[in-house]
Amino acid sequence: MKLTIKDTQVATDSACSLSQIRKQLLFPELQRDHIHSNLLEQIASMISASPEPICFYKVKAHSGIAGNECAYATAKHCLT
Repeated sequence: MKLTIKDTQVATDSACSLSQIRKQLLFPELQRDHIHSNLLEQIASMISASPEPICFYKVKAHSGIAGNECAYATAKHCLT
């Protein structure tokens, strides 16, 4: 699943991802050496550029949410 500037609601089962995005928005200088700093910078830039508020939701893994299940299947496929 690809994040686009049009997305205003993002659901994830990764509390870690939500935490890292939050840290990037609040304290970007602390994220400079993070292994995913480029990705975090891009996400923060998209959030800042969005004309609409973007809402992030923590969801339970494998709870039947279509987008979450699709992302899981894609990730699993990439690992094999």
